[in-house]
Amino acid sequence: MAQGRESFVVALARIAFTAVAYVLLARLSLQAAVLEDGSSLLWLPAGVAVGLTYWWGYRVGVPGAAAGIAIMVWLYWGRWELALLSGLTVGAQPVLAVWLLRRLQVDPRFH
Repeated sequence: MAQGRESFVVALARIAFTAVAYVLLARLSLQAAVLEDGSSLLWLPAGVAVGLTYWWGYRVGVPGAAAGIAIMVWLYWGRWELALLSGLTVGAQPVLAVWLLRRLQVDPRFH
């Protein structure tokens, strides 16, 4: 019983870490390369979402990335409906990317 509770706590901590990393890198990306229309040429959180999903699995990476973008959109634009929609779309991105990487048998060490 303690083993299951510990793994839940570890997964929850990793999800929180992923979300915080996503928010911080999103803020950095928006400050570093914002165009006139508010879009960014450089989006660092995408790489972090894919990397952490590949490393820690779908159970951690997907909700962490979805929560991170939802928080960021809400902080930036203050609209919950847009934040939830962004969470759904951003949650799907690392799923597809990690599935493709595993399907193509890409070694994460790039050997």
